Amino acid sequence: MKFFRLIFYGYKGIKFYLLCNNYIMKTWLWIVCVISVVGLCLFFAVYFDTVKVEYEKEFEVYANEYNIEKELLMAVAKTESGFDKNAKSKVGAIGVMQLMPATASFVAESLGEEYSEEKLYDAKTNIRYGSYYLSYLINKYEDVLYALACYNAGEGNVLSWGEPGELDLDDIKFSETKNFVKKVMSAYSVYKTQKSH
Repeated sequence: MKFFRLIFYGYKGIKFYLLCNNYIMKTWLWIVCVISVVGLCLFFAVYFDTVKVEYEKEFEVYANEYNIEKELLMAVAKTESGFDKNAKSKVGAIGVMQLMPATASFVAESLGEEYSEEKLYDAKTNIRYGSYYLSYLINKYEDVLYALACYNAGEGNVLSWGEPGELDLDDIKFSETKNFVKKVMSAYSVYKTQKSH
């Protein structure tokens, strides 16, 4: 990795520094060392912020129950709320998976349960409902990108942008939804990489 190569060259530079009396060269070597350390710290700060997962047990349980990848569910939760069970958006989406009350009501009815908005602040229930709904969208459209767009923007909007299997990022009309899909897929890639190690 580039960061580790920078550290290596920084170390070699320090050795050279001990033999060097040139002020400009010494200054340059110190700059390289500082950049190496700062860059490495920033890299790990971003990486570990992404891979940090709360409620991982719940994601695993409902991923298995609804036949959907755990890493995709975690990526959605990370992007939507940062795993905050008390999150509420300006448009009224609630909880870890940022479910709109109408969507949660649909899910509760589908599962044969009584709907209550209070339940959406319970992380376990919210993750279960969000997992069910995303699985429902993926099974319905057989297209993960399309399903993610629907999850964020609503099925009606996405249907007006294109057909499943044909929609790509450039076809998404809402910048918020486009950024949502990008961030989810980026986080998903990180979680999948983490799993493989």
